[in-house]
Amino acid sequence: MTATAKVQETNVCRKSEKEARQAVNDLITRGYEIVFPLTQFSSDGKKWKTDSFGRRIFVENTPSSCWKAKLRRVIKND
Repeated sequence: MTATAKVQETNVCRKSEKEARQAVNDLITRGYEIVFPLTQFSSDGKKWKTDSFGRRIFVENTPSSCWKAKLRRVIKND
């Protein structure tokens, strides 16, 4: 008989680096391995308002960031 293996992948996405590191460490203790290391992704948005003539007026930049990592583990079925 051949043993089949199932790969289980999970993504971690957190706002703060501390929470993301804790989540990754918890998954590593459960047998996961890192596929994509913990990385900060950031994006900039813009906030607009409409004046009385219907024109869009720029108000402010709205930066946001997220910490992401990808992990996986192999589950062996006997």
